[in-house]
Amino acid sequence: MKTKNLFLSVICLFSFILSSITAYSSNYHSEVKLALHQLDTSEHFIAFKLPLVAHTKKQFRQLITIVDESAQKFGLNYMEKNVYLGYPLENGRLNYAKSISEQNFYVNNLHKTSFLGNFGALGSDNSEYTYTYPLLKGYKVTIRPLGSVFKDRKNFEGVFFLETLDLNKYNAFITLLNQHLNQSFMTHYKPRDYQITRSTELLLPFLDDELDLSPLINSLSVFILIAVLIYLLLEWRSLRLYKLNGWSFWRSFLSLTLKPLFAILFAFIYDFWVISKHLELTELLNRQGFTFFAVLVISFLMVGLMYLVSLVPAKERYFSLSLFCLLGGIKIFFLLTLITFFPPLGSLLTGNYGHKDPELKKYAEFFPYMIGGNVVDDRNNATELEKIYQIADSQGALLLNDSGSSYKQPNTVARELTSVTINTNYLKRYPLRDVHNKKIIPDLASKKLVLVFPDTPKDLVTKRLKYEQKNDPIAQKYGIKVFYSNPRSNQNFKNIVTGKNMANEIIMIVTPGNIRHALTQYHLNILSGFANDSLLLPLKKTSLSQLSQQWEPILKNII
Repeated sequence: MKTKNLFLSVICLFSFILSSITAYSSNYHSEVKLALHQLDTSEHFIAFKLPLVAHTKKQFRQLITIVDESAQKFGLNYMEKNVYLGYPLENGRLNYAKSISEQNFYVNNLHKTSFLGNFGALGSDNSEYTYTYPLLKGYKVTIRPLGSVFKDRKNFEGVFFLETLDLNKYNAFITLLNQHLNQSFMTHYKPRDYQITRSTELLLPFLDDELDLSPLINSLSVFILIAVLIYLLLEWRSLRLYKLNGWSFWRSFLSLTLKPLFAILFAFIYDFWVISKHLELTELLNRQGFTFFAVLVISFLMVGLMYLVSLVPAKERYFSLSLFCLLGGIKIFFLLTLITFFPPLGSLLTGNYGHKDPELKKYAEFFPYMIGGNVVDDRNNATELEKIYQIADSQGALLLNDSGSSYKQPNTVARELTSVTINTNYLKRYPLRDVHNKKIIPDLASKKLVLVFPDTPKDLVTKRLKYEQKNDPIAQKYGIKVFYSNPRSNQNFKNIVTGKNMANEIIMIVTPGNIRHALTQYHLNILSGFANDSLLLPLKKTSLSQLSQQWEPILKNII
């Protein structure tokens, strides 16, 4: 009796866990998509930046005045965006276990902008708006009138958005803005200096949309099915008594299965909490319905088989032998399910769910986390970055930037424009082999752009080379070195962080010879201040604190 009650408790408990994880997973991804969609300004705005950065409130007020006069000339609305990243202050101390990410918009004409439409029914009479997300802790969006920018802000870096999609108006606005700015500050900027050339300049938040809990959810569903199956097998004696007393199959079935089915249905009360929080319920109901239906079918088949053989000596002996083997198999499978289930659950609770390559433990991410309102500008400090990278490269640091890969870029991006960037140290750790099964070894001193193409499909090469020769100053000046790889021979070429195979990706290789141009031409995500920094420093049997002590004087001398 105690054993059966234990399994009923297990069924109920894991049904609750299944409901909570399913609800969290579906709503987390929904909120990430919603947050990114709400920040999409492409339907009504064209983004631009100011090449001159203000260092005082007076300078910033001058810049805003110039932007405002230029926009008024064409009857256009505009807004400025500033990002703040940091940590909350609790009891007089910073709590580094939590983070704050704020997207602050300052709109010239707040009540006439179409940007408010991205956020649904916010109303139209408020002096400012704040939008928060239940599952994206610490993340919020504020929308204020432009006048408050001088009260709220202590720094003056940001990105601007002109509310028009008319390129003629935009170009005329930029031309006028450039004239006024050059006259006021005695500068010599050109209209192209106002163009946004990288996605990072849009100051979009880093929201992790790669959280995949489906293996965990599937394991839970299997775990519940196994628990129900064992519970029914433990009811074998009860079923024999029911049949001996003349009970029908349906009466016996209901008597045996009512408790486990009720235990699963009891977990449905979690749905009321989801509803109270105004969270999405569809995926949760689908998973709960599937689990309940699967348990119902398995229970029907199992009880039907048990009812059929009960009280028939020959069949019972055969069934008992089969039952003994089945129970043994189920127990083994049950233990294996536990072994595979609890580690990812524990990792999830500690925030580390996902692939962990043993090789990754030998390296440490090394970057200045972006705190405050000033965005780290990795274009204007290329000289410092080059010195830092050269030291890191000489120590065996790995460079891996897969933000431009085919598996991270949307389907709207042409396949030939996607690629993964690595350095020669990464190539040593995970060698690539060409179509002749020889290791690909680029010339370390060459300044050429180095690209590795998978041998299929062939049209990738022509399209990518044509694009690089047209748009890439490195390719135009120094040329392109092309290698061809055989994906079938490179199944061990993987992403050290996620474990994903990258054999079918176009690979761009950064060498000591072309790093200077790579830093100025490409966004390598090195010491950028953004999450998932691409540079991995080797620990070499040292601790993180020791590594930090080694690098602190180096950074002070360079920066």
